[in-house]
Amino acid sequence: MPPTTPPILIACCGNAMAGGDALGPAVAGLLRQWVLPGVQVADVGMNPAGLLDLLPGRSGLIIVDAVVDSDSAPGTLMDIDWLAADRPGLAAEADWSSHGLSIAAQLALAGRLEMLPGRVRLVGLAIDGRQARPGSAAIEFEQVNRVARRAARHAVRWLKQGKEVCHA
Repeated sequence: MPPTTPPILIACCGNAMAGGDALGPAVAGLLRQWVLPGVQVADVGMNPAGLLDLLPGRSGLIIVDAVVDSDSAPGTLMDIDWLAADRPGLAAEADWSSHGLSIAAQLALAGRLEMLPGRVRLVGLAIDGRQARPGSAAIEFEQVNRVARRAARHAVRWLKQGKEVCHA
């Protein structure tokens, strides 16, 4: 990591045209309007495979994405400590997802390569699998934008607190 690269990465994933999956790009747009010292915001869109290239030397990582979770109501803002032993399993932790190699698989690989930061958070919008398709109206874009504002503020609170406990 070059010396000018901020130690914290907020990687925003998703498809701005796909209902609930538009969370990541919406949050990236909001966060880029704010001054966040020590933070890099990366909109990795539908191709987060480059995430591994962004990780070396980071002290923290927040991933913003839609989350398929059958235990949460669609539209729920989720906050998951990715490294917690008791973190909930997600419905889409398979090796392949709409992003190609799933976020879970990429983080597992980063861990094996000893590239994973010591603090990793997943801030997500609970959706069902049908809500990540282009043109999906199951979660309206206005609802995504409301959740995006909450998710962006939530990520900033987590950064400012510098600790793992921050509830949505």
